[in-house]
Amino acid sequence: MTQADGLWWRVSVILASALVSSQVAATQSVPPPSGWIKYENLESVIGADGKEHTATCSGFPGTDPTFSFWAKRGTTNNLVVFFEGGGACWDNLTCSFPQSFVPAIDPDANPATYDGIFNSDNPVNPVKDWSFVYIPYCTGDLHVGSSTKKYFNVGNSALLRSRQTFAIQHRGFDNFMVVLDWIEQNFDAPNKVLVTGSSAGGYGASANFPWIQETYPNALVYVIADASQGVTTAAFDTGNPGRNSWNPQLAPWVFGTDLSAVPSPDLLRIAADAYPQTNTSQFNTVLDSTQIGF
Repeated sequence: MTQADGLWWRVSVILASALVSSQVAATQSVPPPSGWIKYENLESVIGADGKEHTATCSGFPGTDPTFSFWAKRGTTNNLVVFFEGGGACWDNLTCSFPQSFVPAIDPDANPATYDGIFNSDNPVNPVKDWSFVYIPYCTGDLHVGSSTKKYFNVGNSALLRSRQTFAIQHRGFDNFMVVLDWIEQNFDAPNKVLVTGSSAGGYGASANFPWIQETYPNALVYVIADASQGVTTAAFDTGNPGRNSWNPQLAPWVFGTDLSAVPSPDLLRIAADAYPQTNTSQFNTVLDSTQIGF
């Protein structure tokens, strides 16, 4: 994963202005700082929604289905939850060719090597001393899916060989529930929480921050959704194939139970209206070739 330095420094300005003007909560004991730690071999959990969740990547043929995540302790009682980006797939064509989505976690990935908000040595980084949880993305469902979907190979002979059908684990929401359970067990009461992500991760931040807000109702929560405006059609939002390929799981007390009435471009607005105390923002460039392509 490569972060565009200039983009994230501009996003940091948004965050910095919000943090400077906020009231500092009471100081609490903070666990000692540490470097980045990779958490693997994750057990199934009963999530915040009361259902059982098992973490997994897409299982695209020939890829490693193992899911893991990263975290590090900061020196303040504040927390960043970052949702990684990496495209999406929802039909035979997009799921047959992983050029449109990231099907597995790069074994060489390590957020310790990333720049922008991950650079704890930059003195102007407003979250340089915060704790971090980094949620990788490998399910093609914008971090909201909870389904096993079968697709037909439409010509990817190089990767699928003789396979005519294959299954994709759209389990981004399940992964989030597993990580959120870990977060709750390891961070008692952070003063401030930044929920953010880029591209597909921006959708993950927009759709999933209500679960984090409910987990920490007394925290000052900030949301920055980068490169995730959600310019989609009604047919995609209500279709299967389409967004319903993923069996999206959205907080029912925010979005209701009729997801066909929730346009993707309105995800962040609806969630922001439900939590007026949360500082929410969105960043998009004028011409985003990735969003235009989708």
